[in-house]
Amino acid sequence: MIGIGAGSFGSLYPLMTAWVIAIGIHLMNKTCMIGSSVLATTRWSLDTTQGVFWVGSRHLRLAQLTSKWLQVKLKSRFDAQDLKSGSYFHGAIAINQYGIVNVPQQQKNLFSGGVGGCAHTHECVSKRQAQILTHVIAFPFSVSLKHRRERQVIGDINKIIYTCVSFHNFYCLSSQNKQLVWIETPSNPTLKVVDIQGCADIVHKHKGVILAVDNTFMSAYFQRPLSLGADICMYSATKYMNGHSDVVMGLVSVNDDNLHERLRFLQYSLGAVPSAFDCYLCNRGLKTLQIRMKQHFHNALTIAKYLESDPRVEKVLFPGLPSHPQYELMQRQCTGCPGMISFYIKGNLENASTFLKNLKLFTLAESLGGYESLAEHPAIMTHASVPKADREVLGISDTLIRMSVGLEDSEDLLEDLDQALKAAIPDYRIYN
Repeated sequence: MIGIGAGSFGSLYPLMTAWVIAIGIHLMNKTCMIGSSVLATTRWSLDTTQGVFWVGSRHLRLAQLTSKWLQVKLKSRFDAQDLKSGSYFHGAIAINQYGIVNVPQQQKNLFSGGVGGCAHTHECVSKRQAQILTHVIAFPFSVSLKHRRERQVIGDINKIIYTCVSFHNFYCLSSQNKQLVWIETPSNPTLKVVDIQGCADIVHKHKGVILAVDNTFMSAYFQRPLSLGADICMYSATKYMNGHSDVVMGLVSVNDDNLHERLRFLQYSLGAVPSAFDCYLCNRGLKTLQIRMKQHFHNALTIAKYLESDPRVEKVLFPGLPSHPQYELMQRQCTGCPGMISFYIKGNLENASTFLKNLKLFTLAESLGGYESLAEHPAIMTHASVPKADREVLGISDTLIRMSVGLEDSEDLLEDLDQALKAAIPDYRIYN
């Protein structure tokens, strides 16, 4: 009797364990103010379609529960507009009749970094025939595509070549061997703005050509590329989407089943997936995306107006200013601006260096999109790999400074900028 009972209980143990885990996770995420982080890399598979609850164990490279919760959060809160236009940035949490949590496949890809998202996107569109080169088109100010080392590696491995074209040549785009048109808007670091819908209209005249938009600067809060006609939207979630400078992650959303399946296959095969804890942290960051982006915009606009009126500043590049060449396009295409500002300080490299050295509240660092304010010198930091001749053509001179304006009090930030500008260019040089 005892033996039979133990044996029966033993046969039910996996089922009971699966129920406890599933119901426990559901209750934690429904009742806790902050969603839980599930770190397990293997779990029992649940299948209720045939009345079978346990079918064995499963490795969670693409089915890690915390990443699933993040995908659902992204879809439900921040890309509803894209959903209406057919974006596969979707998925929902549901409870079936047995009370088991059901997490359908999310057609949104999470990567272990922004570069991982770029690399997989480029690999996704590359042709596999050895004799055919895949051609990626980008505007000349998308300098990272042409010059950064990781892009060169991608091209060497996958037979991808990159061409930067002018606006005029883009309108004359031919579809021969062209698979991908890549847009970064606003561009880094000169903050030029591209008409996404206009580009989509041109690109989609050519069968098989895909339009991808790097939406890192704007975040999903200020700009929705898929709703404007893009096929792929990529984010470095390291920046604004997470917003706390403690996660390295990439996000890619698509509006096509085939693209999603190809990306998913590559991701599963190559393993560029984020950790469960990174997904947990990014989910935490998304909870404050709205209020953070509003404050970034407020602080950046205040500082941009101040810089534009300062005699020590040659020119301010900020799409939220009426003086920006694409200001009207920005008003049409976006609902606001991030905290990114670039400006040319008067003088030379020495003046720019002195300014950066004298900043106290702003930190000298390359990243962006966090709660803290950062400043950097593109020509010798983020874009040092770009040849000097190309930098000059693109407007990345020795006097260009890029700032990521954070969430600090705007008056404190203005005081810091004012004292640093005066240290770089004393009053007597301005008024004498």
